[in-house]
Amino acid sequence: MILYQPKRAAPPEFVEALRANKPAIIKRIQQQNDLYLESQFQCNGYVLCYADLLDDYVVFHGDDVDVSRLPSKYIRYSESELMVLFGADKPDMSIALVHQAEKLGMRVRSIQPGCGI
Repeated sequence: MILYQPKRAAPPEFVEALRANKPAIIKRIQQQNDLYLESQFQCNGYVLCYADLLDDYVVFHGDDVDVSRLPSKYIRYSESELMVLFGADKPDMSIALVHQAEKLGMRVRSIQPGCGI
């Protein structure tokens, strides 16, 4: 959350305009963030970002990227891993469990139905 404490109060008309346009402003900021992340991925082959679902920072990288040049402090996921581990058919809880396992140093290669995840 961004907290802003101006030295003096904003004009009431400005505050009203902000409140009236809050959903549009938030949507625009999210679109800009998405464009920035996409451009960083295209330029560098990877992107470091905060994943709300995982409550953690992660690195997403292309399959052809040399992982030795990626920040090792964070859990890293390749494009292929994302498709296998986090496909549209996987529930959010499975994603969170996989991430926790990765943080503990385990390598999860697939999720099989009926195996508890």
